[in-house]
Amino acid sequence: MHLLGSVESILPGQVVALNIDETLRQAMASHPTDQLQDALAVREEVLIPMQKAISLSPNDAVAHYNLGQALMELNRPEEAETCYRIALEIDPGYAEAYDSLGCLLRESGRLPEAAACCRHALEIKPEYDQARYHLEAILLDMKRLSEAETSYRLMMESNPNYAEAHNRLGNVFRDCGQIYEAEDSYRRALEINPDYADAHHNLGVILQETGRISEAEASYRRALAINPDYAEAHHNLGLLLNDT
Repeated sequence: MHLLGSVESILPGQVVALNIDETLRQAMASHPTDQLQDALAVREEVLIPMQKAISLSPNDAVAHYNLGQALMELNRPEEAETCYRIALEIDPGYAEAYDSLGCLLRESGRLPEAAACCRHALEIKPEYDQARYHLEAILLDMKRLSEAETSYRLMMESNPNYAEAHNRLGNVFRDCGQIYEAEDSYRRALEINPDYADAHHNLGVILQETGRISEAEASYRRALAINPDYAEAHHNLGLLLNDT
């Protein structure tokens, strides 16, 4: 069975974009429901061309990185970590591999190592916003709020219209008890992107905490209009309505 034309033949140095869950969906659509195990096995087939690429070019850092990305989608983080580390041994300047390794380490709770990886990625590629975003999330996990705030402000200097940075800075302010600064940040995020469900929800939390109940309800409802499956918004709206 041919799965994804983009991975059937991988050239050395070619980064592959994967969506293994979509591959699974396609496989299940073509398999009877009593053959679910066969459909799940189809996902593993995505690894075959990547492993072949490595066998043909074992010193290709990108090939090892691609395999690591696929293994992460297959929920095999130990093997993925090995792939990322091999990629970095081959190419110590591979910023994307440091960033992906940092995300993996964060998921496994190894926060100082994760932060170090994201910092390495930013040393190599200072404009790498994705790595900076991941570093900020790790710093929040570590409760290093002042460092997270500094990092967000640096990001906004280079990209003042980055709504997600304003939203996350609002989260830092809220964690620090700076409620009105948080509100300002969420409102700025919504000026940039009026359809930003997270910012509507977070603004609703601030409004609820400061007693502006009708405004909070409107914010929660706006978040749900944008994302009807937003569990936290459903929960908080339910609590608000139950208390009024």
